Amino acid sequence: GKVTRKRYSAEFKAKVALAAMKGEQTLAELGARHGIHQAMMASWKRQATDGLAGIFSGKPDDSKGLARAMKLARNQTLISAKSRILEFTDVFIVFSAAAITHI
Repeated sequence: GKVTRKRYSAEFKAKVALAAMKGEQTLAELGARHGIHQAMMASWKRQATDGLAGIFSGKPDDSKGLARAMKLARNQTLISAKSRILEFTDVFIVFSAAAITHI
């Protein structure tokens, strides 16, 4: 049958590009995590970096899509961080309760 390429949303591309720009993980690590080739992520990172100038150009058409995608990616990152904090809090409460019962 016909092989179709996987299409990624602008929000997903922005999320991955933002993670690549942060540099907390290598492109290889990000690629393994998201199932995406390093070259594609490098391209998205380059597009995001090049597009940042459009945000400050004063031309709405230059930056509207990128700004929206970057905002959504930041929001997703915040949601993920809040979720991890809640998980750690739950673990802390469980361990604290266990420690109290053994005093």
